[in-house]
Amino acid sequence: MLSAATDNAKELILAKINAGTEFAKYYLHLIIMGYSLDDVVSFMTSPAVELIDKYSSSDDYSGRVNSISTAMDLLKGEISPNVYMP
Repeated sequence: MLSAATDNAKELILAKINAGTEFAKYYLHLIIMGYSLDDVVSFMTSPAVELIDKYSSSDDYSGRVNSISTAMDLLKGEISPNVYMP
């Protein structure tokens, strides 16, 4: 993981495995809990996490700042999907 972070400027490895600035803390948490790096990468590149990443991305055009908790609320049905419509 440290080697990937060191070489990230050149090879952009962390973006491919969803270990950018938003999700790095989740990688660290899962690794500390004892999960293998292979399992963590498999989970973090799953369609569910990809969807959360998509909905938690900030929107530069509207000025709206989204977060992972906002994306989770959307997926749980606690907020309307119209929040993400232009």
